[in-house]
Amino acid sequence: MNVRHLIVVVALAAVAACSDDTGILVEVHGEELTLQPARIDTMVIIDDGSGAPDSLAWGNSELQQATVTVDVRQTPHTVMLRPDGVALTTSVWVAAVAYDGAGNLMAWGQLDGAIAFEPDLVKKVAITLHPAARTDAGCVVKDGSVVSRTTPDCDGDQVDYQVDCDDLDALIGGDLDGDPVVCGADCDMTEPARYPGNREVCDGLDNDCDPATAPPPRLCAVVATDVEGNVVQCSVGERTCDDTVADAAYGACDHQMTLPAADYELCASWVGCADSPDPTCVADRGLRCKLPLAAAGEACTPSIAKLADLVPDANAVCNWRLIGNIQQGSWDVGLRPRGTTGPLVSLVPTCDAELVVDQAPGGPAPRIFILTYEDGNGEVQILSVLIDPVRKDCDPAAPSTLECEEVAP
Repeated sequence: MNVRHLIVVVALAAVAACSDDTGILVEVHGEELTLQPARIDTMVIIDDGSGAPDSLAWGNSELQQATVTVDVRQTPHTVMLRPDGVALTTSVWVAAVAYDGAGNLMAWGQLDGAIAFEPDLVKKVAITLHPAARTDAGCVVKDGSVVSRTTPDCDGDQVDYQVDCDDLDALIGGDLDGDPVVCGADCDMTEPARYPGNREVCDGLDNDCDPATAPPPRLCAVVATDVEGNVVQCSVGERTCDDTVADAAYGACDHQMTLPAADYELCASWVGCADSPDPTCVADRGLRCKLPLAAAGEACTPSIAKLADLVPDANAVCNWRLIGNIQQGSWDVGLRPRGTTGPLVSLVPTCDAELVVDQAPGGPAPRIFILTYEDGNGEVQILSVLIDPVRKDCDPAAPSTLECEEVAP
Protein backbone atom coordinates (compact mmCIF):
# COMPACT_ATOMS: atom_id res chain seq x y z
CA MET A 1 0.00 0.00 0.00
CA ASN A 2 1.50 3.30 -1.12
CA VAL A 3 1.37 5.97 1.61
CA ARG A 4 1.64 9.55 0.37
CA HIS A 5 1.45 12.65 2.55
CA LEU A 6 -0.71 14.78 0.26
CA ILE A 7 -3.96 15.13 2.18
CA VAL A 8 -4.76 18.11 4.39
CA VAL A 9 -6.55 16.99 7.56
CA VAL A 10 -8.33 19.74 9.47
CA ALA A 11 -9.85 19.07 12.89
CA LEU A 12 -13.15 20.88 13.40
CA ALA A 13 -15.14 21.70 16.49
CA ALA A 14 -18.02 22.63 14.24
CA VAL A 15 -18.32 22.49 10.46
CA ALA A 16 -20.14 24.75 8.08
CA ALA A 17 -19.21 23.53 4.60
CA CYS A 18 -20.06 25.50 1.52
CA SER A 19 -21.76 23.72 -1.35
CA ASP A 20 -18.90 24.56 -3.71
CA ASP A 21 -16.29 23.10 -1.33
CA THR A 22 -14.43 19.82 -2.02
CA GLY A 23 -13.76 17.46 0.86
CA ILE A 24 -14.67 14.45 3.00
CA LEU A 25 -16.20 15.16 6.40
CA VAL A 26 -15.37 12.34 8.81
CA GLU A 27 -17.50 11.87 11.92
CA VAL A 28 -15.84 9.79 14.64
CA HIS A 29 -18.39 8.21 17.00
CA GLY A 30 -17.60 6.67 20.40
CA GLU A 31 -20.86 5.27 21.74
CA GLU A 32 -19.13 1.98 22.67
CA LEU A 33 -16.52 3.68 24.90
CA THR A 34 -16.83 3.80 28.70
CA LEU A 35 -14.36 6.71 29.05
CA GLN A 36 -14.08 9.96 27.11
CA PRO A 37 -10.89 10.10 24.98
CA ALA A 38 -8.63 13.14 25.22
CA ARG A 39 -7.08 12.85 21.74
CA ILE A 40 -8.07 11.34 18.41
CA ASP A 41 -5.58 10.69 15.62
CA THR A 42 -6.97 10.58 12.09
CA MET A 43 -5.02 8.25 9.77
CA VAL A 44 -5.20 8.64 5.98
CA ILE A 45 -3.77 6.49 3.17
CA ILE A 46 -4.14 7.35 -0.51
CA ASP A 47 -5.63 4.40 -2.38
CA ASP A 48 -3.20 2.99 -4.97
CA GLY A 49 -5.57 0.33 -6.28
CA SER A 50 -3.99 -2.59 -4.44
CA GLY A 51 -6.88 -3.05 -2.03
CA ALA A 52 -7.33 -2.49 1.69
CA PRO A 53 -4.25 -1.40 3.67
CA ASP A 54 -2.61 -4.06 5.80
CA SER A 55 -1.80 -3.40 9.43
CA LEU A 56 1.76 -2.26 8.67
CA ALA A 57 0.47 0.32 6.17
CA TRP A 58 -1.78 1.83 8.86
CA GLY A 59 1.25 2.16 11.12
CA ASN A 60 2.97 4.23 8.43
CA SER A 61 -0.06 6.27 7.35
CA GLU A 62 -0.38 10.05 7.29
CA LEU A 63 -1.36 11.12 10.80
CA GLN A 64 -3.11 14.18 12.21
CA GLN A 65 -3.48 14.51 16.01
CA ALA A 66 -6.37 16.52 17.44
CA THR A 67 -7.50 17.28 20.97
CA VAL A 68 -11.09 16.17 21.46
CA THR A 69 -13.38 19.09 22.31
CA VAL A 70 -16.65 17.15 22.49
CA ASP A 71 -17.83 14.05 24.31
CA VAL A 72 -17.68 11.54 21.46
CA ARG A 73 -19.96 9.20 23.38
CA GLN A 74 -22.76 11.66 22.58
CA THR A 75 -21.45 14.02 19.89
CA PRO A 76 -19.12 12.91 17.08
CA HIS A 77 -15.61 14.33 16.75
CA THR A 78 -15.33 15.73 13.22
CA VAL A 79 -12.43 16.24 10.82
CA MET A 80 -12.38 17.53 7.27
CA LEU A 81 -10.17 15.88 4.64
CA ARG A 82 -9.24 18.08 1.70
CA PRO A 83 -7.17 17.18 -1.37
CA ASP A 84 -3.87 18.98 -1.63
CA GLY A 85 -1.56 18.22 -4.54
CA VAL A 86 -3.61 15.24 -5.73
CA ALA A 87 -6.39 14.81 -8.27
CA LEU A 88 -9.79 15.91 -7.02
CA THR A 89 -11.10 12.37 -7.64
CA THR A 90 -8.41 10.68 -5.50
CA SER A 91 -9.66 7.86 -3.23
CA VAL A 92 -8.47 7.49 0.36
CA TRP A 93 -8.67 5.01 3.22
CA VAL A 94 -9.40 6.53 6.65
CA ALA A 95 -9.03 5.27 10.22
CA ALA A 96 -9.15 6.84 13.69
CA VAL A 97 -7.37 6.04 16.96
CA ALA A 98 -8.41 7.39 20.37
CA TYR A 99 -6.20 7.98 23.46
CA ASP A 100 -6.92 8.86 27.08
CA GLY A 101 -5.35 11.76 28.99
CA ALA A 102 -2.28 9.68 29.91
CA GLY A 103 -1.58 8.83 26.27
CA ASN A 104 -2.86 5.25 26.52
CA LEU A 105 -4.58 3.92 23.40
CA MET A 106 -8.29 3.33 23.99
CA ALA A 107 -10.03 2.59 20.70
CA TRP A 108 -9.73 2.06 16.95
CA GLY A 109 -12.07 2.43 14.00
CA GLN A 110 -11.86 2.62 10.22
CA LEU A 111 -13.94 2.91 7.07
CA ASP A 112 -14.82 -0.39 5.43
CA GLY A 113 -13.64 0.82 2.03
CA ALA A 114 -11.90 3.63 0.20
CA ILE A 115 -13.83 6.84 -0.49
CA ALA A 116 -13.18 9.27 -3.34
CA PHE A 117 -13.20 13.06 -3.38
CA GLU A 118 -15.63 14.67 -5.79
CA PRO A 119 -15.15 18.22 -7.07
CA ASP A 120 -17.42 20.84 -5.42
CA LEU A 121 -18.88 18.28 -3.06
CA VAL A 122 -18.41 17.53 0.63
CA LYS A 123 -19.08 13.89 1.45
CA LYS A 124 -19.91 12.82 5.01
CA VAL A 125 -18.81 9.45 6.41
CA ALA A 126 -18.87 7.89 9.88
CA ILE A 127 -16.26 5.90 11.79
CA THR A 128 -17.21 4.01 14.95
CA LEU A 129 -14.53 3.61 17.62
CA HIS A 130 -14.20 0.14 19.16
CA PRO A 131 -12.21 -0.62 22.34
CA ALA A 132 -8.60 -1.48 21.49
CA ALA A 133 -5.18 -1.80 23.15
CA ARG A 134 -1.51 -1.32 22.27
CA THR A 135 1.19 -3.96 22.71
CA ASP A 136 4.69 -3.29 24.05
CA ALA A 137 5.90 -3.15 20.45
CA GLY A 138 3.39 -0.43 19.60
CA CYS A 139 0.90 -2.57 17.68
CA VAL A 140 -2.79 -1.69 17.94
CA VAL A 141 -4.95 -4.69 18.83
CA LYS A 142 -8.74 -4.95 18.57
CA ASP A 143 -10.75 -8.11 19.29
CA GLY A 144 -7.57 -10.20 19.41
CA SER A 145 -6.29 -9.03 16.00
CA VAL A 146 -3.60 -6.53 15.05
CA VAL A 147 -5.18 -3.62 13.16
CA SER A 148 -2.17 -1.27 13.06
CA ARG A 149 1.53 -1.90 13.54
CA THR A 150 4.76 0.06 13.46
CA THR A 151 6.81 -3.15 13.35
CA PRO A 152 6.48 -6.44 11.43
CA ASP A 153 6.95 -8.33 14.73
CA CYS A 154 4.34 -7.42 17.34
CA ASP A 155 5.12 -10.19 19.84
CA GLY A 156 8.93 -10.00 19.76
CA ASP A 157 9.55 -13.61 18.73
CA GLN A 158 11.75 -12.54 15.78
CA VAL A 159 9.23 -13.94 13.27
CA ASP A 160 7.73 -11.62 10.64
CA TYR A 161 3.97 -11.26 10.96
CA GLN A 162 3.46 -12.51 7.39
CA VAL A 163 4.67 -15.99 8.40
CA ASP A 164 3.93 -15.90 12.15
CA CYS A 165 1.03 -18.17 13.10
CA ASP A 166 0.19 -15.81 16.01
CA ASP A 167 1.91 -12.43 16.07
CA LEU A 168 0.46 -11.71 19.53
CA ASP A 169 1.99 -14.79 21.21
CA ALA A 170 5.77 -14.95 21.46
CA LEU A 171 5.59 -18.71 22.08
CA ILE A 172 4.01 -19.36 18.68
CA GLY A 173 6.26 -18.83 15.66
CA GLY A 174 5.99 -19.36 11.94
CA ASP A 175 5.54 -23.13 11.88
CA LEU A 176 4.14 -25.37 14.61
CA ASP A 177 4.83 -28.82 13.15
CA GLY A 178 8.05 -28.47 11.15
CA ASP A 179 6.61 -29.14 7.71
CA PRO A 180 7.31 -26.83 4.72
CA VAL A 181 3.96 -24.98 4.98
CA VAL A 182 3.33 -22.29 7.58
CA CYS A 183 0.32 -21.05 9.49
CA GLY A 184 -3.02 -20.69 7.75
CA ALA A 185 -1.79 -22.27 4.50
CA ASP A 186 -1.30 -25.55 6.39
CA CYS A 187 -4.42 -27.71 6.75
CA ASP A 188 -3.06 -29.21 9.99
CA MET A 189 -0.56 -27.11 11.94
CA THR A 190 0.09 -29.92 14.44
CA GLU A 191 0.84 -32.79 12.04
CA PRO A 192 4.06 -32.60 9.97
CA ALA A 193 2.86 -35.34 7.61
CA ARG A 194 -0.14 -33.26 6.48
CA TYR A 195 0.31 -30.20 4.28
CA PRO A 196 -0.69 -29.11 0.75
CA GLY A 197 1.62 -30.58 -1.86
CA ASN A 198 2.79 -33.50 0.28
CA ARG A 199 2.85 -36.96 -1.29
CA GLU A 200 0.11 -39.37 -0.29
CA VAL A 201 1.25 -42.49 1.58
CA CYS A 202 -0.71 -45.27 3.21
CA ASP A 203 -0.69 -44.03 6.82
CA GLY A 204 -4.35 -43.20 7.49
CA LEU A 205 -3.71 -39.45 7.06
CA ASP A 206 -4.75 -37.13 4.28
CA ASN A 207 -1.15 -36.20 3.52
CA ASP A 208 -1.81 -33.64 0.76
CA CYS A 209 -4.88 -32.06 2.42
CA ASP A 210 -7.03 -33.15 -0.52
CA PRO A 211 -9.56 -35.87 0.36
CA ALA A 212 -10.12 -36.55 -3.35
CA THR A 213 -6.65 -38.07 -3.76
CA ALA A 214 -5.70 -41.50 -2.50
CA PRO A 215 -2.38 -43.19 -1.70
CA PRO A 216 -0.95 -44.71 -4.89
CA PRO A 217 -0.87 -48.49 -5.26
CA ARG A 218 2.35 -50.46 -4.84
CA LEU A 219 3.84 -53.09 -7.08
CA CYS A 220 3.74 -56.69 -5.97
CA ALA A 221 4.56 -60.09 -7.41
CA VAL A 222 3.46 -63.67 -6.78
CA VAL A 223 5.88 -66.48 -7.69
CA ALA A 224 5.30 -70.24 -7.82
CA THR A 225 8.28 -72.61 -7.74
CA ASP A 226 8.77 -76.34 -8.14
CA VAL A 227 10.33 -78.61 -5.55
CA GLU A 228 13.79 -77.64 -6.75
CA GLY A 229 13.09 -73.94 -6.35
CA ASN A 230 12.76 -73.19 -10.04
CA VAL A 231 10.21 -70.50 -11.01
CA VAL A 232 7.33 -72.10 -12.85
CA GLN A 233 4.92 -69.18 -12.78
CA CYS A 234 5.21 -65.48 -11.98
CA SER A 235 2.55 -62.79 -11.83
CA VAL A 236 2.87 -59.07 -11.23
CA GLY A 237 0.12 -56.92 -9.71
CA GLU A 238 -0.53 -54.16 -7.23
CA ARG A 239 -1.55 -53.63 -3.64
CA THR A 240 -4.06 -50.89 -2.87
CA CYS A 241 -4.24 -48.98 0.39
CA ASP A 242 -7.20 -49.12 2.72
CA ASP A 243 -6.81 -45.56 3.96
CA THR A 244 -10.23 -45.45 5.61
CA VAL A 245 -9.07 -47.15 8.81
CA ALA A 246 -6.77 -45.83 11.52
CA ASP A 247 -4.13 -48.52 10.97
CA ALA A 248 -4.13 -48.07 7.20
CA ALA A 249 -2.32 -50.83 5.33
CA TYR A 250 -1.91 -52.27 1.84
CA GLY A 251 -4.05 -55.25 0.97
CA ALA A 252 -3.34 -58.45 -0.91
CA CYS A 253 -1.66 -58.54 -4.33
CA ASP A 254 -4.45 -57.79 -6.79
CA HIS A 255 -4.90 -57.21 -10.55
CA GLN A 256 -2.29 -59.86 -11.24
CA MET A 257 -0.89 -60.47 -14.72
CA THR A 258 0.86 -63.76 -15.46
CA LEU A 259 4.10 -63.05 -17.26
CA PRO A 260 5.86 -65.15 -19.92
CA ALA A 261 8.91 -67.19 -18.91
CA ALA A 262 11.22 -64.53 -20.37
CA ASP A 263 10.12 -62.15 -17.62
CA TYR A 264 10.35 -64.57 -14.68
CA GLU A 265 13.63 -63.11 -13.45
CA LEU A 266 12.27 -59.57 -13.58
CA CYS A 267 9.04 -60.56 -11.89
CA ALA A 268 10.74 -62.59 -9.17
CA SER A 269 13.03 -59.68 -8.29
CA TRP A 270 9.99 -57.76 -7.00
CA VAL A 271 8.87 -60.42 -4.55
CA GLY A 272 9.24 -59.24 -0.97
CA CYS A 273 10.42 -55.78 -1.93
CA ALA A 274 7.27 -54.08 -3.16
CA ASP A 275 6.55 -52.69 0.31
CA SER A 276 10.09 -51.45 0.79
CA PRO A 277 10.56 -47.70 1.28
CA ASP A 278 13.46 -47.88 -1.20
CA PRO A 279 11.95 -47.03 -4.61
CA THR A 280 14.85 -48.64 -6.48
CA CYS A 281 13.71 -51.96 -5.04
CA VAL A 282 10.88 -51.96 -7.57
CA ALA A 283 12.05 -49.84 -10.47
CA ASP A 284 14.96 -47.74 -11.66
CA ARG A 285 12.75 -44.69 -12.14
CA GLY A 286 9.18 -43.73 -11.41
CA LEU A 287 6.70 -41.66 -13.44
CA ARG A 288 3.41 -40.13 -12.38
CA CYS A 289 1.14 -39.47 -15.34
CA LYS A 290 -2.08 -37.47 -15.09
CA LEU A 291 -4.97 -38.97 -17.04
CA PRO A 292 -7.47 -36.17 -17.81
CA LEU A 293 -11.11 -36.67 -16.88
CA ALA A 294 -14.13 -34.91 -18.36
CA ALA A 295 -16.66 -33.02 -16.24
CA ALA A 296 -18.82 -36.14 -15.86
CA GLY A 297 -15.86 -38.17 -14.61
CA GLU A 298 -15.17 -40.27 -17.71
CA ALA A 299 -11.59 -40.60 -18.95
CA CYS A 300 -10.58 -38.60 -22.02
CA THR A 301 -9.10 -41.14 -24.44
CA PRO A 302 -6.91 -41.67 -26.19
CA SER A 303 -4.49 -39.90 -23.84
CA ILE A 304 -0.94 -39.91 -25.16
CA ALA A 305 2.55 -39.36 -23.69
CA LYS A 306 5.67 -38.98 -25.87
CA LEU A 307 8.10 -41.50 -24.38
CA ALA A 308 11.25 -40.04 -25.97
CA ASP A 309 10.84 -37.03 -23.66
CA LEU A 310 11.17 -39.37 -20.68
CA VAL A 311 14.56 -40.87 -21.61
CA PRO A 312 17.54 -38.94 -20.19
CA ASP A 313 20.19 -40.76 -22.29
CA ALA A 314 20.48 -39.38 -25.85
CA ASN A 315 22.30 -42.58 -26.92
CA ALA A 316 19.58 -44.93 -25.68
CA VAL A 317 18.36 -47.71 -27.98
CA CYS A 318 15.03 -47.85 -26.15
CA ASN A 319 13.14 -50.90 -27.48
CA TRP A 320 10.17 -49.94 -25.33
CA ARG A 321 8.25 -52.80 -23.68
CA LEU A 322 5.03 -52.82 -21.70
CA ILE A 323 5.17 -55.59 -19.10
CA GLY A 324 1.96 -57.62 -19.13
CA ASN A 325 -0.98 -57.45 -21.47
CA ILE A 326 -2.32 -54.47 -23.37
CA GLN A 327 -5.63 -55.14 -21.67
CA GLN A 328 -5.11 -54.99 -17.91
CA GLY A 329 -8.37 -55.17 -16.03
CA SER A 330 -10.69 -52.46 -17.39
CA TRP A 331 -7.76 -50.54 -18.85
CA ASP A 332 -6.46 -50.64 -22.42
CA VAL A 333 -2.89 -49.30 -22.30
CA GLY A 334 -0.20 -49.88 -24.89
CA LEU A 335 2.56 -48.56 -27.12
CA ARG A 336 2.87 -47.47 -30.72
CA PRO A 337 5.40 -45.60 -32.87
CA ARG A 338 4.87 -41.88 -32.46
CA GLY A 339 2.51 -40.32 -34.98
CA THR A 340 0.91 -43.60 -36.08
CA THR A 341 -2.69 -44.66 -35.58
CA GLY A 342 -2.35 -48.44 -35.74
CA PRO A 343 -3.30 -50.92 -33.02
CA LEU A 344 -1.55 -50.76 -29.67
CA VAL A 345 1.32 -53.17 -29.08
CA SER A 346 3.51 -54.12 -26.13
CA LEU A 347 6.87 -53.66 -27.93
CA VAL A 348 8.17 -50.75 -30.07
CA PRO A 349 11.82 -51.17 -31.21
CA THR A 350 12.61 -47.45 -31.22
CA CYS A 351 12.86 -44.51 -28.82
CA ASP A 352 10.34 -42.50 -30.80
CA ALA A 353 7.25 -44.12 -29.27
CA GLU A 354 4.06 -43.16 -27.47
CA LEU A 355 2.39 -44.49 -24.35
CA VAL A 356 -1.35 -44.52 -25.01
CA VAL A 357 -4.30 -44.97 -22.66
CA ASP A 358 -7.04 -46.08 -25.03
CA GLN A 359 -9.63 -47.04 -22.44
CA ALA A 360 -10.04 -46.55 -18.69
CA PRO A 361 -12.93 -47.26 -16.33
CA GLY A 362 -15.17 -44.36 -15.34
CA GLY A 363 -13.90 -42.53 -12.28
CA PRO A 364 -10.85 -44.82 -12.06
CA ALA A 365 -8.43 -45.07 -9.16
CA PRO A 366 -4.67 -44.70 -9.82
CA ARG A 367 -3.04 -47.75 -11.38
CA ILE A 368 0.56 -48.84 -11.98
CA PHE A 369 1.97 -50.04 -15.29
CA ILE A 370 5.53 -51.21 -15.96
CA LEU A 371 7.69 -50.12 -18.90
CA THR A 372 11.25 -51.11 -19.75
CA TYR A 373 13.74 -49.66 -22.21
CA GLU A 374 17.41 -50.11 -23.13
CA ASP A 375 19.75 -47.26 -22.25
CA GLY A 376 22.93 -46.25 -24.10
CA ASN A 377 24.99 -48.82 -22.15
CA GLY A 378 22.84 -51.74 -23.18
CA GLU A 379 21.23 -52.00 -19.73
CA VAL A 380 17.49 -52.51 -19.31
CA GLN A 381 15.89 -49.69 -17.31
CA ILE A 382 12.59 -50.24 -15.52
CA LEU A 383 9.95 -47.51 -15.28
CA SER A 384 7.14 -47.71 -12.75
CA VAL A 385 4.32 -45.64 -14.35
CA LEU A 386 1.53 -44.52 -12.03
CA ILE A 387 -1.44 -43.28 -14.08
CA ASP A 388 -3.50 -40.99 -11.88
CA PRO A 389 -6.89 -39.71 -13.10
CA VAL A 390 -7.24 -35.95 -12.63
CA ARG A 391 -10.27 -33.82 -13.53
CA LYS A 392 -9.36 -31.50 -16.42
CA ASP A 393 -12.81 -30.88 -17.96
CA CYS A 394 -11.48 -32.23 -21.25
CA ASP A 395 -13.34 -33.54 -24.30
CA PRO A 396 -13.79 -37.33 -23.88
CA ALA A 397 -14.15 -37.71 -27.66
CA ALA A 398 -10.86 -35.99 -28.54
CA PRO A 399 -7.22 -37.02 -28.04
CA SER A 400 -5.62 -35.64 -24.87
CA THR A 401 -2.14 -35.34 -23.43
CA LEU A 402 -1.03 -37.77 -20.76
CA GLU A 403 1.07 -35.42 -18.61
CA CYS A 404 4.01 -37.31 -17.05
CA GLU A 405 6.70 -36.25 -14.61
CA GLU A 406 9.42 -38.16 -12.81
CA VAL A 407 8.78 -39.07 -9.16
CA ALA A 408 9.88 -41.73 -6.73
CA PRO A 409 7.75 -44.80 -7.54
